[in-house]
Amino acid sequence: MMPEFGSIVWDMLFEPLDDYTINLIDADVRSIIKSDPRWLLQSVAISEEPNALNIEVTVTYLPSDEEVILPLVYDKGTNTL
Repeated sequence: MMPEFGSIVWDMLFEPLDDYTINLIDADVRSIIKSDPRWLLQSVAISEEPNALNIEVTVTYLPSDEEVILPLVYDKGTNTL
């Protein structure tokens, strides 16, 4: 049986960025990162621009103890990441 992969971010892209939506996205990102034992989540920051949803994820890659910042920008105009 294959697990389901993916994020709810695309489904939330045009929803109002209120506390409820932020909490759903935050929980989804945390769940995805937690599913890979090589990464340790440090922080998740979610913000919105007029045509984009920004998610900045800071993680530590455990084999090398290297901190990595992943800036994710979901463009509402083109539906691209």
